[in-house]
Amino acid sequence: MILEIEPMSNINYGATGVEAIKQNVAFIMATYQQSCPLDREFGYVPVLDSPLNKLSRQRNTAALIQAIHEFEPRVEVLEVTYEETAEELLKGKLKPKAKVVLADEQI
Repeated sequence: MILEIEPMSNINYGATGVEAIKQNVAFIMATYQQSCPLDREFGYVPVLDSPLNKLSRQRNTAALIQAIHEFEPRVEVLEVTYEETAEELLKGKLKPKAKVVLADEQI
């Protein structure tokens, strides 16, 4: 099962199964390292103060894949893409979207 996930905007405290896994990945994508008071290592280190070019996307993609692999091992990342609307680029933001597949033992 391939899942397409964007950074989290709302929390469903009762999520279970595949929904909980999707929510975990979305939470990782929305969390920068050092921002969780009780777990400073949780999340990923975003590329900051760098022009939005191919290299910054690649570095950000690598950081996201590493964090997802570490904190949600029940999925494998297939691809990370970015929403590249004119508005997002003018704001200097990269809005990631990940395609993941459930690891073999979860199917």
